[in-house]
Amino acid sequence: MFFTVLQTIYKDSIWLSDNYPFEEFYPLLRSYLSDELAVHSKYMSPYRFSYKYRKPVEQVIKFFLALTGDEGIFSLRFKFICENEGCINIFQEKDISDNMLYCKDCGEVYDFEKVNADNEISLLFVLNEDLKVELSKNIFFKKRSSYKTESFSNGDCSREELMLNEVTELLQKEPINDSLDKRLKRLAFKSNE
Repeated sequence: MFFTVLQTIYKDSIWLSDNYPFEEFYPLLRSYLSDELAVHSKYMSPYRFSYKYRKPVEQVIKFFLALTGDEGIFSLRFKFICENEGCINIFQEKDISDNMLYCKDCGEVYDFEKVNADNEISLLFVLNEDLKVELSKNIFFKKRSSYKTESFSNGDCSREELMLNEVTELLQKEPINDSLDKRLKRLAFKSNE
């Protein structure tokens, strides 16, 4: 299934095929995802992928974004931390109601435009649940893994999160996927509409 899903995404995207050869990136992505699942990572980090395979971070971010969508490898979540209680809120685009974000723990209401303008929203990549189940079948879960420890020892490469505004700036330089580009730009620049 993983192979088929990735192959379908590649067939639908000339840009992806031209910039990230399937023969090179398929085994890297499969290995990376297996390692992440082995250490129970909830969110997939382009920074750890970049570090592990010595690929430029910007290139890996674009790769992850190209694999994101309804039928993709990843789906997106957004994160902000409530100022009042320090509550961590993970939400989807559909959770933004009337341009407002609601803290799920304390009920505080935030203006999405202000939170985003203050660069307080980060972007998280979540592995498609069906693919997670498939890739997890052959993994031996270890209590301790040098993989995560090694990955976190290198400064910026250990970053878990990517700021929404960073991504939209990246997409302005080089569009990847029309649907994703429009959704992220709409979120990042909601106040300009």
